[in-house]
Amino acid sequence: MIEIRKYRHTRFWAVYVDGELLAVVVYRKGAAAIADMLLSMHSRKEAGDAAACSGASMTVALFPRGRDA
Repeated sequence: MIEIRKYRHTRFWAVYVDGELLAVVVYRKGAAAIADMLLSMHSRKEAGDAAACSGASMTVALFPRGRDA
């Protein structure tokens, strides 16, 4: 699962993949672009290699803006 949420108590945004920090960016739009790129790479891989596809899918969880991180 891909998650986008505020990074700790800063103004930055973090992108997590399966609970592991992947990137910290300044803008939420940049974090969403990273998540979109990961999802498109994953879908291309699934489409190209149907035999290895286990039926699992990646999802993106966007957390609302706010102070609670």
